Amino acid sequence: MNTGNTPVVATITVTPAANSCSGAAQTFTITVKPKATVSGYSDQVVCAGSPTAAINFTSNIPGATFAWINDNSATGFAASGTGAIPAITALNAGTTPEVSNITVRPSFDGCVGDLQNFSVTVNPVPALTSGADAGRVCSGTAFNYTPAANIAGTTFGWSRAAVTGISNAAATGTGNPAEVLVNTTGQPVEVTYVYTLTASGCTSTAYNVKVTVDPSATLSSATTAPAICHNSLFSYIPESATPGTVFSWTRAADAYNPAASGTGNPLETLQNTGTSPITVTYAYTLTANGCTGAVQNVQVVVNPVPADDFTGNGPQCLNGNNFQFVLNPNTSAATYAWISETALPPAVPIRRIVILWTALIP
Repeated sequence: MNTGNTPVVATITVTPAANSCSGAAQTFTITVKPKATVSGYSDQVVCAGSPTAAINFTSNIPGATFAWINDNSATGFAASGTGAIPAITALNAGTTPEVSNITVRPSFDGCVGDLQNFSVTVNPVPALTSGADAGRVCSGTAFNYTPAANIAGTTFGWSRAAVTGISNAAATGTGNPAEVLVNTTGQPVEVTYVYTLTASGCTSTAYNVKVTVDPSATLSSATTAPAICHNSLFSYIPESATPGTVFSWTRAADAYNPAASGTGNPLETLQNTGTSPITVTYAYTLTANGCTGAVQNVQVVVNPVPADDFTGNGPQCLNGNNFQFVLNPNTSAATYAWISETALPPAVPIRRIVILWTALIP
C-alpha cells in the first residue's frame, strides 16, 4: 500500500535455511507506486448558448495525466480527450435538458487511478411560438395576447415604450398585456411589445410582438349644418381623417318628418309647417377598418315659411297720404318686402296698382 504521492520502496532480504543450515541471504526490493487521484472538477448547469467553465484537472501526484470520455456530444463537448476540458459554448437545440456525463481517469507512471464522474447539464432557452404579429385592435378596446413557448413552465415578461399617437404611458408586465390602447390619430398606429422568456433559469433574447391599433373614426366636417327652409333639400357631406370610413346615419321622427336612416349624404327634403324653427338631428356612426366609433350628432335648423296674410289691401285713393298694411304673419320673426308691378304715370290720375308681397326668412 502507498497512500502517499511518491513511490515507496520495500527492501526484502531472504535467507534460506534447511537442516539447521542457513544459506546465503538474498535481497530484493518492491517498489509501490502511488495511485493518482483526480480533482478540479464539479457538476455544471448552464444555459444553451452560454459558455461552460473550463475544467482543469488536478492530482495528488505532480505530473499525473488525465483521460476522459463524454457520453453525450449534443452538448457541444467532444466525445473524448486528454488533459483539461476547455470552455465551450454549450449547445441544446431541443426543449429538454441535455446532460453530458463525463468520466475521467487519472494515471501516473503506468498506474491508473480510480475513475471519477461528473456531469454538465445544458438547459434549453425558451422560444416564443405564439407568433410576433398580433393583428389589429380597435382604439379603446383591450389588446389581448396570450404568449406561448416551446418549453413548459416558461414565464413571459414584456415591456412597451410610449408610442406617438397612443395615449397610454409606457408600461411593463407579464403574460397577457390586456391593455386598452387608445389611438388619438386618424391613422392606424403600430405598437410593439418586447417579450423576454425565462425557463429553468434561462432567458431568451428579446421578441418583438406587434399590434396595429386602428383609430375610431370621427367626423372632421362640422357637426352644425347651415339652416335651411321648409321643404328644402338638406345636403351634408360627412368627412373623416380616417381613410375608408363608412358613414351611417339615423334620424328620429318629429312632428313633420318621418324617421329615416341611410349612409353618407342624407339628401332629404325636410318639412316644417309650423310657426317656429325646429332642429333636426342626424346620429352618425362611423366605421373604418372594422372599428365603429362613438355616435356623433349632426344638427340642422329647419325654418318655417311665413304666410303673407295682409289686411287693408283694398282700393285706395291716392291723396298724398301713406297707407299702412297690417301684417298677420304666422312667424313673428318674418320680414316682408314689396314691389309695384305697375307704374303710376303722371298723366293718368287714377291707376290700378298691384302690390307683390314676398315673405322673407331672416
